[in-house]
Amino acid sequence: MPSFTSNSKMGFVLLATLAAVTFIAVYAAVIGIYFPLGGDATNHWQGNVVNAQDYLFSKDEPEIVIVGSSRSYLLNKEYFGEGYFNLAMVGGSTLTGIEIIVRSKRHPKIVLVEVNDKIMRPADNKFIDRLFTPVMYQLSTKLPFLQEKNQPACIFSKIIKSHFGFSRKERIADRVNTKVYESNLKMHLNDAAVLPDQLKFDQSLNTLGYAIDKLALHGIPVVLFSPPIAMELERSRKYSYIRTRLHKRFPKGKYLWAGEVTDQEFQTNDGIHLVETSAVLYSHILQYEVKKLQKGMGKTMN
Repeated sequence: MPSFTSNSKMGFVLLATLAAVTFIAVYAAVIGIYFPLGGDATNHWQGNVVNAQDYLFSKDEPEIVIVGSSRSYLLNKEYFGEGYFNLAMVGGSTLTGIEIIVRSKRHPKIVLVEVNDKIMRPADNKFIDRLFTPVMYQLSTKLPFLQEKNQPACIFSKIIKSHFGFSRKERIADRVNTKVYESNLKMHLNDAAVLPDQLKFDQSLNTLGYAIDKLALHGIPVVLFSPPIAMELERSRKYSYIRTRLHKRFPKGKYLWAGEVTDQEFQTNDGIHLVETSAVLYSHILQYEVKKLQKGMGKTMN
């Protein structure tokens, strides 16, 4: 016969379980009603997770996906309009974005691939494996409140930003601290005076070529592009060398290119990252050129 103590323990467990289930149900309902788009990431790493999960779990499959580093991340999808998704990673790699697309089994009509010195960054396999952990992947698909953007820290961050953050009008003012800009530009110019290791860079080119081939095997066309940087850097020894090597490995005629604007001045906040007005302008240029390429693809297919 069960003792009073064992019954009490069982009752406590049942009550605790019921309380936990009730809390989860209420939390999920609050998120669905008041935060249908989720919260805001508290750091860049979490932002990359949120962005990748948005791509993986979105009901709508985007036609055009952007992959790259923080230079492309600044090309907000709202600048392009419907059909675009920006899968670029802050502090990340073009290769990470490509691998996510391949593993997702989604088939965008075009993938825009950022190519510059950042191709030397390898794919972040730990990040990718975490995204595709079987149990959590399936649960996050069925239970959206488990997704990163719906975690309490993100929800709280969104609430704080809604009251104290910058508005779009304030962001687009493009305030650049001159001293900080000059300091960063000097640092980047010093770095640009030295050529990358040729062997390592060629290995990176081949790795990128293999990744692009994987997309092609899935029937996904690739368009290469490189977001503009400060003109002083564009003309530097390092970036001139990189452009030459990129075009030799991925020649026009065999590969599609768009958004090459090395002869046009764009404003950056540190030499390599576009301010918002320049990001908007470049996004429109890129979108226009991609549309022209799409028309060409249609004629070729017909």
